[in-house]
Amino acid sequence: MNKYKTPNGYNSYEAYRNYDNRACEVVNEFLDENFYPYITKSFKRTEKKDKQVQGIDCVFADRYHNHYICDEKSAVKWTNKTLKTHAFELQFINRAGNLQKGWFLADNQVNNSYNLIYTDKIYDDEGDFDYHTFTSDQIKELHGYVIKKEKLKAYLYSLGLTEGKMLEKCKEIRETDGKCDMGDIEKDGYRFSISKQLPEKPTNILIDRNMLDVLADYTYTYSKGNWSITHKK
Repeated sequence: MNKYKTPNGYNSYEAYRNYDNRACEVVNEFLDENFYPYITKSFKRTEKKDKQVQGIDCVFADRYHNHYICDEKSAVKWTNKTLKTHAFELQFINRAGNLQKGWFLADNQVNNSYNLIYTDKIYDDEGDFDYHTFTSDQIKELHGYVIKKEKLKAYLYSLGLTEGKMLEKCKEIRETDGKCDMGDIEKDGYRFSISKQLPEKPTNILIDRNMLDVLADYTYTYSKGNWSITHKK
């Protein structure tokens, strides 16, 4: 049937967060059972909300003695779409209506890495997908990158994109309602965006998926029951 029910934004901040958290939990549980055991010597998922707010979803050591304090970022809102980028949040509007730094720039984030997850194909036996109710057994294909935060920021810095420059761009985007030069993925390897349909109205920098592949410590693909995992360090 191929009917995909995906979120189109929520008026309620709480409703948006609740649905997004549930969807991410389904994907994370799938990875706990099927991905992390392949690459780790030790693994612990964080259950405390205060740690998750600091960007700590899980902590693990890989088989090469590398230590990861990892923030998982799953693109569940764009399931069954061929994403060519991943969004890194620079600013957003909080529940109180105040503008603050997003998770990529926030000073309270203590993670040293990200697991960037693309949910490429999720659907039930009839070919349908519902973002609000899907289950882990409907995951047919996903792709991801485990990547160190310092590598990402060093790459952006090499392009002249310091934190200050990115925040200046966020200000320009909000002042012009996005009617300004947002960059070109094909030419620059990145571009800026604002998600007006979400209650947080986040401004992001989108990084080309091919570059994430270059920067990643691990790349992995799950497709129809089979895994392909590459360690590139």
